[in-house]
Amino acid sequence: MADLGKKYCVYCLADVTNLRLRCTECQDIELCPECFSAGAEIGNHRRWHGYQLVDGGRFTLWGPEAEGGWTSREEQLLLDAIEQYGFGNWEDMAAHVGASRTPQEGMDHYVSMYVHGNLGKACIPDSIPNRVTDHTCPSGGPLSPSLTTPLPPLDISIAEQQQLGYMPLRDDYEIEYGQDAETLISGLSVNYDDDDVEIEMKRAHVDMYVRKLKERQRRKNIARDYNLVPAQEGEGKRQTGDGNRSDSRDSHCSGGGDQAQDHQGGEGAEA
Repeated sequence: MADLGKKYCVYCLADVTNLRLRCTECQDIELCPECFSAGAEIGNHRRWHGYQLVDGGRFTLWGPEAEGGWTSREEQLLLDAIEQYGFGNWEDMAAHVGASRTPQEGMDHYVSMYVHGNLGKACIPDSIPNRVTDHTCPSGGPLSPSLTTPLPPLDISIAEQQQLGYMPLRDDYEIEYGQDAETLISGLSVNYDDDDVEIEMKRAHVDMYVRKLKERQRRKNIARDYNLVPAQEGEGKRQTGDGNRSDSRDSHCSGGGDQAQDHQGGEGAEA
């Protein structure tokens, strides 16, 4: 006896409770995906009739033998989460799919089915023509790691940092050498209709910008290698201290002179 809660294909009598295609022109005509794709016709039903996909959300895209048994609704939620939160945010993905899936399960399923599986192999080519190439080189070029690797911060106090406008986490200063160097390339763009003169002019702007960056870094390296910043701060403190002592001696001498004048004036009065 057939289960009243299940649906069956009218052509092959296969269980279509999870997924079936219902004819919109014939009454009580529901086919399984296999019979529908083969163009099965029965009674007044014809293969060109309109149809409606009836999805219970419980069938699996990869077949019952696929690991984890992900349903079509979970697959849809997973892809929505990847698009919304981005690849790698598996905690948010698991919360979006539901409590039945952990972040590890979501990552394993997506990588195995959509990246390394047949779908990934068909959609992701082996060689990507527009892939970004790393042009960094150790020879001191414009993208050399020697220019981009941050150096350890200077060993100066917070007050001295504020006085110099020094930002230790970035190893930069608020006012750099060639402060307006970026204006050389800030509005630079390459257009398809640029002639040779315009292209060479833009290359010259880039070259000037790179030269300014190298000179800026050279000055920083000199100040760091010769310990100029702490030495300058120490010299400034010493000059300030000498100035304070000089002012103290001058005031003391001035006070002594005033006392001597007062003493002489008193003697003159007594005389």
